[in-house]
Amino acid sequence: QFSLSSFLRLFRKALQDESVDTGGPLSERLKRLTPQLERLVFFHVGRGLFKADRCMFALHVVHGMHEEHFQPNEWELLTGEAAGEQATADRPPGFPSWAGADRATAFSHMRSQLGSLVRKLDLGNTARWSHWAQSPECERDFSPEAIRECTPFQRVLVSWCFRPDRLMSALRDFACEIMQVSTI
Repeated sequence: QFSLSSFLRLFRKALQDESVDTGGPLSERLKRLTPQLERLVFFHVGRGLFKADRCMFALHVVHGMHEEHFQPNEWELLTGEAAGEQATADRPPGFPSWAGADRATAFSHMRSQLGSLVRKLDLGNTARWSHWAQSPECERDFSPEAIRECTPFQRVLVSWCFRPDRLMSALRDFACEIMQVSTI
């Protein structure tokens, strides 16, 4: 169970951390304290969750505490809350030749919600994307151009669209990167 006293213990523990020194301006101390407290609370609550549910909990923490990492319509696209256009053709306009035909509907949704991202990624460039599409760990194998042009969550969405088999790993890596932890 999670009570006020347990959260107060976590807060005191965060205050005792060496990275949160007592000198300097308050705003700087809060910048160091907030992520430390967030990690302590995440791991404390995570102990009471099934391992399979920790990734979802981490995503909700990241979405709630770090909304600056999400552009408009991105979270809604991932969660299925965004209404996208229905795929009417076998291959929607701009659908990359290296992508599996079963991903046409997801691509149509992504193109309708995040058209500027789709254009920016140059998905028609087969030389740039075919290696990624075949990579056993595509979530860690983005080209330097894609890393430069996309936010970490946009890379998750590209994996969601074209490589759903690697989505859980992409989500876990994203949550770990944002929360600055090695594992969830």
